[in-house]
Amino acid sequence: MTKQLISAPFTITISLAFVLIGVLLLALMLGMAPDGSQALARNRIALCETIAVNTSLAIQRKDKALIEEGLAAAVSRNTELLRVAIVRKSGELMYATGSQPSGAMPVDTVTVPLASNGESWGTAQLFFQPLNQGQLGAMNTPTLRLVSFIGALGFLIIYIYLKRVLQHLDPTKVIPQRVRTTLDTLAEGLVVIDENQTIVLANNAFAELLGEAPEEMVGREIRDLPWTQVTDDYPWSMAIASGQVNTGSVIRMLDRNGEARTFRVNSAPIIGEDGNCQGALTSFDDVTALEERTLALTEMLERLKTSRDQIRQQNETLHVLATRDPLTSALNRRSFFELIEPIWTEAVDADFPLCCAMVDIDHFKGINDNHGHAMGDFVLKATVAILLEESRDYDIVCRYGGEEFCVVFPKTDIDAAMAITERFREAIEAFDFNGLKITTSFGVSSIEMGATDFARMQDQADQALFFAKRTGRNRVRRFDKIPADFDLQSTPDEGSQREDESKPEPIPVETVSCLLSALAYRDIGTAEHSRRVANLCVRMADGLIKWSDSYILENAALLHDIGKIGVPDHVLLKPGNLTDEEWEIMRAHDDISVEIIRSTFVCEELTEIVRTHHAWFDGNPNDPDLPTGEDIPIGSRILAIADSYDAMVSDRVYRKGRSKEEAMAELRKCAGTQFDPHLVERFVALVSRQEETLKDTAAIPDKQIALKLGVEIESLAKAIDDQDRDSLRMHAEIVRATAEACSLAPAVQLTSEVLESIDSEDEDWLNTLELAIDLIEMCRMAQWAHLDTTAAQQTSSSMTKSQPIESICV
Repeated sequence: MTKQLISAPFTITISLAFVLIGVLLLALMLGMAPDGSQALARNRIALCETIAVNTSLAIQRKDKALIEEGLAAAVSRNTELLRVAIVRKSGELMYATGSQPSGAMPVDTVTVPLASNGESWGTAQLFFQPLNQGQLGAMNTPTLRLVSFIGALGFLIIYIYLKRVLQHLDPTKVIPQRVRTTLDTLAEGLVVIDENQTIVLANNAFAELLGEAPEEMVGREIRDLPWTQVTDDYPWSMAIASGQVNTGSVIRMLDRNGEARTFRVNSAPIIGEDGNCQGALTSFDDVTALEERTLALTEMLERLKTSRDQIRQQNETLHVLATRDPLTSALNRRSFFELIEPIWTEAVDADFPLCCAMVDIDHFKGINDNHGHAMGDFVLKATVAILLEESRDYDIVCRYGGEEFCVVFPKTDIDAAMAITERFREAIEAFDFNGLKITTSFGVSSIEMGATDFARMQDQADQALFFAKRTGRNRVRRFDKIPADFDLQSTPDEGSQREDESKPEPIPVETVSCLLSALAYRDIGTAEHSRRVANLCVRMADGLIKWSDSYILENAALLHDIGKIGVPDHVLLKPGNLTDEEWEIMRAHDDISVEIIRSTFVCEELTEIVRTHHAWFDGNPNDPDLPTGEDIPIGSRILAIADSYDAMVSDRVYRKGRSKEEAMAELRKCAGTQFDPHLVERFVALVSRQEETLKDTAAIPDKQIALKLGVEIESLAKAIDDQDRDSLRMHAEIVRATAEACSLAPAVQLTSEVLESIDSEDEDWLNTLELAIDLIEMCRMAQWAHLDTTAAQQTSSSMTKSQPIESICV
């Protein structure tokens, strides 16, 4: 805006003053004002007559002095009379007084006749200033003085008057009633202040905050309102000082109830026509509720961050629990096979070297028999600790079974692998196992030795191990150095359980994982039940059957319910009890399981365990063709007990799971009829001995489902961070299904509330966020319940590369 140098009141005043003078002069010109020149003319005539009479009398008396005195007095008393001259009739100048007018000077001349004794004597000539100079007269005339006086005084009076009037009639301050009404309809407070920060206008919304009428606020200084913080940098102060709009400032004020309110303030300067700031228009948007929600959101996001960090840490711990052997901290066999498959594929595709070593503790059975199982466990942990410490970061150490271990050396040729395994052997031989000297035997193979898959290479390493044990133990042997005439089928002198077993047909781990994932997609509860049953079977089979058979049993347990993929949803997912007809459909899943396994795997033992795991020890009345007693494969008998136990202790939608004690009592009740009585007692003893790690699986999720729950919770937290409702809904549904699978009823209920909040019409994000965080906290506590009972034990017995080997002796 271009700044004006002359203010509006001054401009208006000059204009009005000239108008006033012009009107006055026009009136004078039109003769509408009194004519002063006529009165002056009359006065001059009277003066001339007086001078003529007095002079005539003095002439008759021949008193020259009297003439002179009279004329001198007349000239001195009348400023307009310039000169008086007495001239005889003959033209002789008898007397003159006053200044002689110059020839250029205009004068008015009046000639008055003089008489003596009744006769004409001469004349008196009087010279006056002219009555008019042009149309308006001379500059020193009274008329011009009057006009000048009226003009000057009128200008002063008008200017003062306008300043006072315009102060109240400034269009930036005078608000029409219709505008006031409009402003009063606004929900946000609005205040107009002048340059002195005095309130000129306040709308209803702002006045109501203070419990006053808008009229009562006019005239108050805005700085005197109950602000919670007194400052010179109020938004309106800065707007007036800078002449610029100030937006987004946040200030707080106490309302009529004494409660602090938070406002987002925008203030715009009001610029007058002279370019100067005349005040400010300020709006007050009450953001108290928004600020409270923001604070609550900030707190919740902080809680979310903390929970996410804790969930991530717990997931890492659970990942270790899910992939590591609980006694030794080496990879468990299932995780080992999942990890090896891509390593083998990479080695084949990129032509990288790859080696594998099988490790066996010499005379381990004698350690258990002579020194007890506690000493045996100590030897296992210490051996793995040495393997982990002496191996490289990218080497893979797995507890393959019992006292046997497998070590994989990625991108390592046979010579380097032999050197590493020799270092293993020497370190174990040199270690003091609490007064015992322990030795180990190693068999090494390489991808270069003709294996078509990892199982074949591992078998080659196992044959090399067999050769090492048969030729004296405590040594490292490689597969390609086994003599051609060596009898790999002969029984060694020690009768080791691992050394005389035949190799089963391979069961691809990735195929098992795919089938289990498909089952989880249909019914996650059944998939998690299968995992728990597999864990129970492996624990129970330890030391009871060969490790190769244990591996087959583990996969049979994982796949024993795979046939439920073919069961219709209305039966499989029915929340209540099944009808007789529905039970017939459900029982058909056993036959479907057998057919899927038979057509997928070339392993008759695997198929037979699944086919006969419903066989009763004294005969199944519903299927008399199934074997009985000792004719039932031992894997089937173990699977039947583990399957029944987990089914009894797990919650279902239509019933509450039984306690551990009730389930074991039921197993004993059915021992000899449905279950192998010896295996039942072994199972009960196992559960009792490992009470801390085999607590009610329905109450606390196992490590696999706890890990899955944690992963989904991490995804849920990320969706909350991104405010992605679609992703939040998807992961919440997965969490609900997972919680249903492990019978976490409160988590199921809370997840349902989260989903309802997401889909609600009001879309209250804060409520959704609060529910989601509560859900995360609940799931985190469920994870912690599992970690509290298993991770602490595993951590106390685990060995890592950063842990000194000597620490296991504590």
